[in-house]
Parts: sequence; C-alpha cells; structure tokens
Amino acid sequence: MPGQYCFPFQFQLPSGLPGEFEAAQGSASGRIFYSIHGECEVQGVFSPNIRYTAPFSINELLEQRVDQVTFNESSNVNCCCCFKKGTANMDVYLNKNCYAPGEEAFIMCQVKNESTEKFPSVRVRLLRTMDLQAQGNRHRAVAPVSESAYPGVEPGASHVGQEALKLPLRIASNIAHSVRGRIVVCAYTVQVSLVGTCCIRNLNVDIPVRIYAPQPPPAPPMY
Repeated sequence: MPGQYCFPFQFQLPSGLPGEFEAAQGSASGRIFYSIHGECEVQGVFSPNIRYTAPFSINELLEQRVDQVTFNESSNVNCCCCFKKGTANMDVYLNKNCYAPGEEAFIMCQVKNESTEKFPSVRVRLLRTMDLQAQGNRHRAVAPVSESAYPGVEPGASHVGQEALKLPLRIASNIAHSVRGRIVVCAYTVQVSLVGTCCIRNLNVDIPVRIYAPQPPPAPPMY
C-alpha cells in the first residue's frame, strides 16, 4: 500500500569492537569505519529492491579505571659510554592514565641529578605507535604527535617536593583515539626525557596512556 512507513529495530553490538579510527603516519595509514545497510524487498520481477547505506559511528568503550600513575627510572650517567659521571633519577607523576582529545596532561617530575653532567633540557612527548596488518604483512610506525621542551637540570641539582618540575602537555583536539583491533592497533605513550648532550644518552621514562573518544550517553528506550 502506498505511504510512508517507519520500522523501529535494534540489535546488540558484539563486545570488544574497536572504535572508528583514521590516522596517517609517514607512509602508513589506517582506517576503521562502520556503516549500516537497510534493504526493503519490492515485489515484482522488474522492480529493484530499495537499498540505503548510512555511516554508523562506534566509539570504543573506556573499560579501564582512570587513575593516577607514577613511574620511576634511575640510570648511571656515562660520558662516551664508559666514563662514569654519577647517577640520575626521575620519579614521574601523571594525573591520569586516560585522556580525551583536547585535554591537558598534568605531569610532575622529581629529579635528582647526582652527576657532574648537565642535562640541557627536559622534554615531554606524546608518542603514537600504530601497528597495521594487511594482506599478510605487518607494519609498525612510531612518531611523536605532541611535544614540549622545558629548561634543563644542572649538575648536582635536586628538584623534589615543592621544587618538582611541572611539565604540562596539551593533547591535540583532533588526535586519533586509541584502538585495539585485530588488524589496526593504535597506542600512546607519554615519554619524559632528561635530554643529554652528544656524549650523554637521554634518561627516559615511558608511561602508557589511553586516548579515548567521548563516551556516548545511554540510548533512549525503543517505543
């Protein structure tokens, strides 16, 4: 019968679906997208069925607990790999282990430079690691997507307690979200570095973090 009709429907999404994703890094690029397809069967041999496909957004659920994290790294400071110059220690505190795009990561760093060498700068980076699989091939691409630099640490200096270094890092608002799919994986790490000279290697602390999509509100009831 001619007219306009509405057919409500609902279905259960499989658990563990990766969220929609699109990012490029060097020569590598990955994309995850979803669409919903509807078809109405039309009677008659020469009457084609009515079909329609529309984009369908899925954001990966944030299932882990959002919490503060602290990491520590200590290392000998050697010049040209063999001349001992003392030790350096970092305690890095991160206010959260999960961030939404556009947020600012609040980072505090307690440093004890018990060496005779200066670290010219302190660097904070957000590193993105993309693992991609296609046609039996695997590719990994790692690159910084955000970076900030701060004044360095003098020989024998100690920045602890109230003197701890404050190192904010802005998360870009257009950054791709973390995803954990079978063929596309995107993961992030906050890296805090005491940057050494050409003869002194960097002291790094790497902290895994999650960049999550805005969580959807509860779905309205079906009537």
